[in-house]
Amino acid sequence: MQIFRPICRTLAVSALLVTLAHAQSPVPPKSDEHSFADEPYVVEQLRTSVRLEADGKGQRETTLRIRAQSESAVREFGLLVYPYMSSFESFDVVYTRVRKPDGTIVETPASEIQELDSAVSRDAPMYTDQREKHIAVKSLAVGDVLEVDLRWTSHDAIAPGHFWYDHNFFIQGICLDEQLEVSVPRDTPVKITASNPVPQIKEEGSRRIYSFRSSHLEKAGDNAAPHSTACPCASHGTNSFAK
Repeated sequence: MQIFRPICRTLAVSALLVTLAHAQSPVPPKSDEHSFADEPYVVEQLRTSVRLEADGKGQRETTLRIRAQSESAVREFGLLVYPYMSSFESFDVVYTRVRKPDGTIVETPASEIQELDSAVSRDAPMYTDQREKHIAVKSLAVGDVLEVDLRWTSHDAIAPGHFWYDHNFFIQGICLDEQLEVSVPRDTPVKITASNPVPQIKEEGSRRIYSFRSSHLEKAGDNAAPHSTACPCASHGTNSFAK
């Protein structure tokens, strides 16, 4: 299943464009995990860190912790599919591992990761260079926690000297804690338009960092694990950063 689309192929206009979707709460309250025991899965933590450079290059890293609470979630999360555009970015699976209830950790080795042309590129290779990495998660079972760390790096700028970024918060099921951090050059003019959640802004050296925090604690009417055509960050509502 495709948990995240490669939002990081972003980068155009000297501005940062971020689409944020239906963030339920800027700071997630503490919740009793047992209140979500009937959910097929619970996203315990979802963190995205984005670094955008003035020359149009950049990097996005996402870490994810999902507790599988049903056989349907085990089937869906047992095969992870992540696309990327090979002409201007690389994609690395930093780690994929399963944490068992007794504390045992089972790593998914690199041999379980396949790199393939995407269905789109197979059908129309002259129009796209999209590729995919398929991760066959090892030893995932009900009650386990799946941990994933993924990194997209833009090694060539789409529009040199310009950038943007688009993001949607996860609302397809229970998410206890989602965090987004976007780092841009401090001296690059960036206009931000965002209502919910409102970012915290700080400066560190030559960087300006926008930090968002949210959660989604409402039970969806049908929140089976999202399949390959969906992203756990759903697209409803818009806020934006712009120059």
